[in-house]
Amino acid sequence: METRKNWFTYICLTIFVICLSYSLFSATLNIGVNAKYPFIWYGGMLAVMGGLWLVLNTSAAITSRFSLSGIKPGSRKAAVYLEVFVLISIIAAAALLRLWVIFNLPVQPESDYLTYYKVAELLAQGKLVSEGAGYCDYISQFPHVIGFPYILSLVFRVFGASVSTGLYFNLLVSLISIFFVNRTARLLAGKAGGILAAAIAAFWPSQILYINQIASEPVFMCLSLGCIWITAVLFKAPAAEKSWKILVFNIALGILLAIAGGVRPVSIILLIAIIICSFTYKAPITAKAEAGLIKSCMSRGWIRLLVILAGYMACSVLISTATAKAIDRELPGTTASFGYNLMVGLNIDAKGSWNEKDAGFLIDKFAETGSAEETHVACRTEALKRLEQNPAGIANLIFQKYALLWEDDDYYWNPTFFQQDDPAKNEFINNVTVWNNIYYTVFVYLSLLAGIFLWFKKKVGTEHVLVLYFIGVAILHMILESQSRYHYNILPVFAILASAGVVGIFRHHADVRRAAATGRSLPADEALSEEQSLGEAAAVAEQKPSEAELAEKEETEVDNKFDLLDAIKQGHVTVTVTEAYLNRDEKKQEPEEKE
Repeated sequence: METRKNWFTYICLTIFVICLSYSLFSATLNIGVNAKYPFIWYGGMLAVMGGLWLVLNTSAAITSRFSLSGIKPGSRKAAVYLEVFVLISIIAAAALLRLWVIFNLPVQPESDYLTYYKVAELLAQGKLVSEGAGYCDYISQFPHVIGFPYILSLVFRVFGASVSTGLYFNLLVSLISIFFVNRTARLLAGKAGGILAAAIAAFWPSQILYINQIASEPVFMCLSLGCIWITAVLFKAPAAEKSWKILVFNIALGILLAIAGGVRPVSIILLIAIIICSFTYKAPITAKAEAGLIKSCMSRGWIRLLVILAGYMACSVLISTATAKAIDRELPGTTASFGYNLMVGLNIDAKGSWNEKDAGFLIDKFAETGSAEETHVACRTEALKRLEQNPAGIANLIFQKYALLWEDDDYYWNPTFFQQDDPAKNEFINNVTVWNNIYYTVFVYLSLLAGIFLWFKKKVGTEHVLVLYFIGVAILHMILESQSRYHYNILPVFAILASAGVVGIFRHHADVRRAAATGRSLPADEALSEEQSLGEAAAVAEQKPSEAELAEKEETEVDNKFDLLDAIKQGHVTVTVTEAYLNRDEKKQEPEEKE
């Protein structure tokens, strides 16, 4: 399920490259902003990026000189076992690092994190309405707040309600996310790309350090990555894949997107990205009579997206109905539910982030009206007033918010850790902050390279979904409320794209070497398959016979054919129907002679 690029694809790739270039610029400046000698940091980051480019290209050029066809790999099972062993080792190491943070950097839930914990505890006890009236009012204004606590309450009912249980649950889903990153990147960049992406995601410092919060991000990230993996499977599904599997996967994708939307509404961006990429798709099929109804329908992208939307809408309605029943309150309509976030997002003084003034406005309006929808409508009206009063200031704020969202990767966990009583731990956090931002900047840079390589691919698929997902999240938070931690769920996307960028460099050098060896330029269709690593390609090439062997085989097959008619004419074979067989052409010509 891949589509050829069109003008819209190139527009999206252009926006993606521009946005990531701006992110890279902002992140580089931010690293040295508080340093005594900031320009040393700026020059150092440029040297790191230049050196990384040089090392990757040099390594790719060297490895492309060696032919893998002479290497006799072990059995396929051995290769699979090796890949599984490496992946399990990465996930195990990721688990140990996160457990270390949970044990050694404990943090008590506060603010939103405390709300999640309390709501989950009340849900597990069945006392949300009777003992949590204030929480019910809050959920009526922001329905997604109940999504993560509801999932967590199911865990609490089995293992008991405690902060540790919540942290271990988030640890589990974060490890599942690493697995989804691996499977998705493997489909895009081969086995090596899958392992690299898993390692990048597993050892991302901010992803590790954020594990000691009872936050909704790990669960949402797991759900969204599951959706991306299913999308990748659908885009890479062979034409011979059973149609009922394609149908089930599309329905499951819609349902999973709705569940993710129940945790964080930003999943609507991923849904839109998938719909855009699926709309123009049309798969080649055999004759319609042989294809069957389901096969014929699943070969058309617009029908697939209708199936996805059907699953999404049905599940969303069920979630909304269940939420309203659980809190015994009416929920705001879809068109009004973003009013408060828009008002906060257009607050120039607060730089588009949470502030007490807007929070007080929300509380007062809800107390006055008693309706979540009317409260959001009032917030939306206030937001439009701000836009009318200072449009130039709002325009400046929009671009400022983009820089604030993507310039660093430490805001959302750093202030909490600074409250540690142990000076040694605070010093450790300070050091990790610097290295984390360097880590973040490097992989934004590699994701940018992946965006450039996408220009040279004839077809697009899951990569385009990831590009649109990033663009959508960036635009959304340029308008609505924004905080640095809101880019948390895009970090695995950077891991996948960065691995694709690295593999793209190696594939480019391999293709150039192959073209030079054959004395002609290779068309895109003859380049290395996107699903194969270099080792796989060599193994396949090793099994293919040469053109001369194929020609000789064809000649032998032709010479060995038995001509029954010639044998009968020469008398080598005698059968009872010989005369009828010999005279069949004459009988066919008789009607023509009579005419």
